[in-house]
Amino acid sequence: MNGAEILGIVADVPVATYPGTVTPLRGLGSFAESERDVFFGRDRERDELAQLVTADGFRAGLLYGEAGVGKTSLLQAGLQPTLRDHGVVALFCHDNRRPLDSLAAALSHVAAQQPRDGENAIGFLSRVIGETGQMYLFILDDIDMAIGVDDNVANEVAELFTRVASRSSGRARFLFCCASERVHSFATLERRTGSLFPPNSRYELGRMQAAEAHMVLERTIALAGIACQEDVAATVVEQLLHLGTILPGDLQIAAVAIKELSIASSEQLRKMGSYAELERCWIAAAAQATGNERSAMRLLAELATGPAGSSYPADWAAARACIELDFAREALVVL
Repeated sequence: MNGAEILGIVADVPVATYPGTVTPLRGLGSFAESERDVFFGRDRERDELAQLVTADGFRAGLLYGEAGVGKTSLLQAGLQPTLRDHGVVALFCHDNRRPLDSLAAALSHVAAQQPRDGENAIGFLSRVIGETGQMYLFILDDIDMAIGVDDNVANEVAELFTRVASRSSGRARFLFCCASERVHSFATLERRTGSLFPPNSRYELGRMQAAEAHMVLERTIALAGIACQEDVAATVVEQLLHLGTILPGDLQIAAVAIKELSIASSEQLRKMGSYAELERCWIAAAAQATGNERSAMRLLAELATGPAGSSYPADWAAARACIELDFAREALVVL
C-alpha cells in the first residue's frame, strides 16, 4: 500500500483515564489501554512481562495461556501503558489481516510522521525506527490465527521481523500472543524467520489464586455500583475454587450475572447451588429477554460450537439453528 492508503487506517488513540470514568465490567471483552485504572490483579505479571521485553538481547517473545486468562487485557491495559510510562513505544496490531499497514498507522500516530510519497508500510516502519533512538515493541495478538489461514499474513510478519528487527540495533522488538493450544501454529512463521521464541523469551500467563480473585471481584462489584452484601464476592470465589484456580473471565461473568440477576446476598448464591448454576441462570435470563428462550438457546449453542476464532453472520447462525432469520437478528442484538 502507498502512504495515502496507510493513513486511511485509523489507529487506536490512547485515552487518559480518571477514577470513576470507566466501568470494570467487561464481560468477555478485553480491557483497553483507556481502562488501565480499572484493570486489577495482574501487577506482578505486568511488571515481569515488561522486564522481559526490555531486557538486553531480547528480540522476540511469546505470551501464551488458556482462553479467558486475560492475555489481551494484560497487553492492552497493563503492559502497553506501563511501557509508555517508561519511554518505550508499544505499537498494537489491531488488524491481523493487514499487520504491516496496521502497525504503520499506529507508528504514524505516535511518531507524528507521515509516509513519504510512494513509501510503503515496511519502508515507513524501517525508516522511522532507523532514524530514532527510541525503543519500540510491536505487539501482535492472536496473529497465529491469521497466519494459519493466509500465507500473505505470514509473509508480511516475516518481512517485518527480518527487515525491521535486524536493522534496528535492538530498538525494534516483537511480542506475539496466542492461546496455549495454538503455540505450534507459529511453525509456519518460523520457517521464514528461523527460531523466534527461545524458552527464556516465553511467558505463560496462569490462572488467579483465591486472594487475587477475591480482590478483583470485590473491587469490580464496588466500582460497578452493584448493590450486594460484602460476602458475595467471597462466596463466588469459594464456589470457583471447587473448579480449581480461577480464570479472570469467570470473575467477569460472575460480576455481570450478579448485576443482571440482582443477586444481593451470598444466601441467594448458595441456593443456586454453584457458580455453574449462576452462569446457567444468567444465560437463561439473556435468552428469555429475546422473547423466545428455546430458540435463543439453540442460536447460542450453534455459535458456541463453531470453529474457534471465527465470526458468523446472522443468516449462518439462523440456518444452523433452524430458526427464522428475523428472529436471529433481533435475538443477537438482545444477547
